[in-house]
Amino acid sequence: IWPLSSYLQRIISYPIVGLAAITRRFSKERTLPVEAKKLGDDEIGELVDAFNAMMKEIRHNERELSDAIV
Repeated sequence: IWPLSSYLQRIISYPIVGLAAITRRFSKERTLPVEAKKLGDDEIGELVDAFNAMMKEIRHNERELSDAIV
């Protein structure tokens, strides 16, 4: 059972933990651009796609705001 749990942790937990770390870093530092690396086309891959789309929208909104201020 240990090899199975190790495998599942690698394919499920690690990508989620990595995405959480990227999100925390962005939240604290507001560094752009931030993009998560997609490792598959499963549900976690969909989560990464949604995260990256959200970051793209944030970059777009920040550019628009910056242009409006100038």
